[in-house]
Amino acid sequence: WAVNEKVAMETAVGAYDPDQTNGSGAGPAAIRPVRIQTSAGKPVILEGFTITGGSCHEPTSANTHNYGGAVLGDSSDRTWLVDCEITANGGFRGITYKVCLLRCYVHDIHVPNAKGMCSWLGTVVNSVVSRVSGGNPFCSAKVYNSTLDNVSNGQVATETSWLYNSVLMRQSANFSDSGSNHVFNCVCNSKEYHFWAGSSGNVMEARIEQLVAPILDDYRLVNTSDAIGLGDPSYLEQVAVPEGYDVWTDFHGQPIPKTGRINAGAIQEVVTPAGGRMTFTASVGVVGYPSPGFKGVANDYA
Repeated sequence: WAVNEKVAMETAVGAYDPDQTNGSGAGPAAIRPVRIQTSAGKPVILEGFTITGGSCHEPTSANTHNYGGAVLGDSSDRTWLVDCEITANGGFRGITYKVCLLRCYVHDIHVPNAKGMCSWLGTVVNSVVSRVSGGNPFCSAKVYNSTLDNVSNGQVATETSWLYNSVLMRQSANFSDSGSNHVFNCVCNSKEYHFWAGSSGNVMEARIEQLVAPILDDYRLVNTSDAIGLGDPSYLEQVAVPEGYDVWTDFHGQPIPKTGRINAGAIQEVVTPAGGRMTFTASVGVVGYPSPGFKGVANDYA
């Protein structure tokens, strides 16, 4: 529905198939929030969206049916999401397909047995991916200066992906699988570095906690992080973004140096923790939002 233009709005909401019970929310009654078609070589840019609540149709051989539970694009370099939040979407093959992400927050997603859960055939820059499970986040994707936290049940990358200047914490599976994956100047806490033939790169094992408080959505680096000064800005120079945009602003909107060493991860800021205790109180509790395919009432976690 968006062709050769820049689109900015608040929310794009899809729908799950209520009869789906495997957690994907996919099925004939599902509605994908966004589908983008480009033409004439011009980019399509969606800026400032919250994209949520959708899934794709039943698994078939057609990419238009089972790929892109949140956003389906048709160009790996001309379809861009900028400063968007992508959350609580389902599907079978990739939440975003042939879509590039710039300063996006992808979180709280479960896609069973999926490849490219966050990005399939796309570019991810200065973005945060957190609390995703069910499959690997990246498939045939290129990832630059991003932070990946709390990923389970799937390899980080598969089928020839490239990861640069990134921080990867709390994944429960091995680092990469199938195809040649290339990882440079990254910090990773995976217990097993599994690179197939043809893979290359350098990965530093995280010796300590790297992030301030990811459980509170604070993905800044602590002052003892291995990611400090690990990044190389020349990798960011490889990214071609649409006219009027650039890659030199981090997830929090702060400048990224173009020379010397930079910090790995989506956020350049470094914090020295002051210690202490944080107490949470609530009178009515916190509503737990159901995952795709959920049947029943959301729980109250008071």
